[in-house]
Amino acid sequence: MCRAAIARAERKCGRLSTDNKMSYATAHGKLPKVSTQKCVDCGRVAEHYDHRKYSEPLKVEPVCRICNYKRGPATDFLWHMYRELAEARRQRVHQIVNGKKR
Repeated sequence: MCRAAIARAERKCGRLSTDNKMSYATAHGKLPKVSTQKCVDCGRVAEHYDHRKYSEPLKVEPVCRICNYKRGPATDFLWHMYRELAEARRQRVHQIVNGKKR
């Protein structure tokens, strides 16, 4: 399943992914645009919001590209990816069992 299809499915059931929550918060003024922030590590202009935990989608820090790379993946990155994959598979199995093909 491609990213766009997953995003559409999440919108239909009212569930937003971490990226979608970030976009929504930025668009509605709950988070400032990252380009207006400074990197918390080195002071350069920030390019990304860094998640240390994907389970807390709006707890982020603005960082530049270099510092984001140095920080590495979030602490619960693998668990987060596994959980989303398991949920997508569960939904697909549910659709097949109920006779819906797509």
